[in-house]
Amino acid sequence: MHIGLSEQAVNACCTWHAAGYGGRLGAVAREDFPISDAYPKFAPWPEELVRESQAAYGQDIDALGRAHEITVLE
Repeated sequence: MHIGLSEQAVNACCTWHAAGYGGRLGAVAREDFPISDAYPKFAPWPEELVRESQAAYGQDIDALGRAHEITVLE
């Protein structure tokens, strides 16, 4: 849900969902609270942790690709 949303937009989606609203909450929130200086992008994890996680994932995929009994689909 949070890809391309500001932190305020994610909060709005959670609030609206909890209140029983449905539909295209993300689209409405993106329009009401676009990523900007006023509404920073939703980023629940520090950039360093994201980079470390991506590197570990890449290493795991490489290791799986080297295993003869596993086929990695891209």
